[in-house]
Amino acid sequence: MTPRQKITLIVSVVVVLALVIVGSLARRGEEAEPEPEIGNGTEKVVLQDEKNIDAPEVIEKEKIFTPEIPKFVTPTKPKKESPANEKMGISFGLYEIKVDKNGFTPNSIAVNKGDIIDLKIQAVDDDYDFVILYYGAYILIEKGTTGTLSFGATDTGTIMFTCRDLCPNEGKKGEFIVIP
Repeated sequence: MTPRQKITLIVSVVVVLALVIVGSLARRGEEAEPEPEIGNGTEKVVLQDEKNIDAPEVIEKEKIFTPEIPKFVTPTKPKKESPANEKMGISFGLYEIKVDKNGFTPNSIAVNKGDIIDLKIQAVDDDYDFVILYYGAYILIEKGTTGTLSFGATDTGTIMFTCRDLCPNEGKKGEFIVIP
């Protein structure tokens, strides 16, 4: 290696080290982003087109979930049902919801705690989105198509679902009632 090549190599290494040090010092001055917390308006949801959006702050935490269960509620009969764990009384149920300009049909579904829910949501007359903030679930459904969400009914109470961004008129709302 010639003396000129050695000098070029040493200068290159020094420049790279200087850039690394400057970059490290610059990052120390930046504030770290807070971790997302449910209900503080900073949580992110990923849409089918891979764009991030902020969840709205207008939905109050008490409207997302309440431990209260209406009196005399009985489980909704699923479209299809099969046992998931017979000893524990847990089943897998397929439920269907249609959404149109008038809202959700049905707008209330009651299930047993521990059940596994496979939810088919059909957008009848327009594009809609479907959100269950309590479970962190979001799906965009195009007109004439059906989207699917699956989740476990883990907590006893009433859980709100809604159409958030793609709703004609006011936001559409409904509820899952999880029976003990």
